[in-house]
Amino acid sequence: MARGVVQRWWRRHPAHAAGQLARPLLEHYARTEPVKLMAAAAATGSLLVLVRPWRLISATAVIAAVLKTSDVADLVNTLLQKPARPPRQDPP
Repeated sequence: MARGVVQRWWRRHPAHAAGQLARPLLEHYARTEPVKLMAAAAATGSLLVLVRPWRLISATAVIAAVLKTSDVADLVNTLLQKPARPPRQDPP
């Protein structure tokens, strides 16, 4: 159940939409220039480790941003739904 909730949340998240838009461009670039793409990824990772942007914001701000950008009401509704059960059949 938790996996389904997380998948549904991710499908509705704005970052997922941005990734879906960038995917064709990145796939084409990866086919034509794989070494440059790997170098850019390594440089980006190194920069993130050096700058440590996660230390600049609090955990509360991260939680608020995650909850703000997703459909919280839909998530709660999904968690509260009872699983569908087949109708009971009495023996004759």
